[in-house]
Amino acid sequence: MSDLPSQQIDEFKTLLFTYIVMGPLLSALFADKIDNIFVACLLFVGLVGTAFGYFKNRIEKLEESLKEQERKLMEMGALNNGEFE
Repeated sequence: MSDLPSQQIDEFKTLLFTYIVMGPLLSALFADKIDNIFVACLLFVGLVGTAFGYFKNRIEKLEESLKEQERKLMEMGALNNGEFE
């Protein structure tokens, strides 16, 4: 059986937050060479981080909805199989 949608979201969130943490560290690599690049990278990471913060909230709502739907589908499957009679 393939992964449930809520499990796929958990894997995606891990990747997403790794980027948010690593972004400022990667931009700091350029700080000694050219300050303008560091500032541009920092602004980019800040904007992307803000967008990801917004998407994180949306993903959490979607995850709750998916888990509720999965629970309902499992209950319906159990009802159809006669397990709750």
